[in-house]
Amino acid sequence: MDRPLTVALMQPTFMPWLGYFALIESVDRFVFLDDFQFCRETWGQRNRLFTGPAAGWITLPVKHSGTRANYCDVRPMVDGFCDKLIGQIRRFYARAPYLPLVVEHLRTCFESPPADLAGVNIAFIENTARLIGLSADFGRSSVVGSTGKRSARLADILRRTGARRYHAASGSAGYMLEDGVFPLPDVETRFQDFVPASYPQVQTTQFVPYLSVLDVLLQVGIDGTRAAIREGSREFRSWDAAAAAIQQRTPASERSKPHDPLLEITP
Repeated sequence: MDRPLTVALMQPTFMPWLGYFALIESVDRFVFLDDFQFCRETWGQRNRLFTGPAAGWITLPVKHSGTRANYCDVRPMVDGFCDKLIGQIRRFYARAPYLPLVVEHLRTCFESPPADLAGVNIAFIENTARLIGLSADFGRSSVVGSTGKRSARLADILRRTGARRYHAASGSAGYMLEDGVFPLPDVETRFQDFVPASYPQVQTTQFVPYLSVLDVLLQVGIDGTRAAIREGSREFRSWDAAAAAIQQRTPASERSKPHDPLLEITP
């Protein structure tokens, strides 16, 4: 018997970490929340790579008018960005065995960059997913359509996609529990549990986790990246297990405080 249609919903992160691709690998359809709110200096425009012996930030400059904007409304400043990034990677990853692979991949991703931040991030994610052999169907919330706020809006997107199982990022359980919309009667909700497995990094003997997927590709290539996804993936947690864990570790006085509305998946 075929598994129920499994869907994940995530903002289009900038050059995301390996767990993001493990989430893509686990579903039939992956919907980018491209018309959700963008916040400066978050994973939407930056991520981490080695910038010397230690890890540092790689940031894509952006511009937008006003204090609030959605990913699809933000304009990335991409002129010269790819060449600058490749120059940094050549410098800081000079001894990485798969440097040529990543340089070619970046040129493909930025060859004809879209005009909005969502499009730039989505192009990188979709190209990288294809590179490592992931087969999920991709969609966008701006195309699917949705009403409501926060959890209610996510629930509406799931209904419109026909989802019967929702694979959620681990960091989203707190606000979902607070909102009181989930669990849905007709959609099973499960939460990702991804623990990065170590792999060789030419810059250090002390493994540094939670870097952009580019670090994995640079160090161990396509086959090694697929292996790292398998090794880091754990069984998804049920709604009841995730809710119980939150209740157990969170003092009652803290449960009513607002959570970050972003659906972040990294610690």
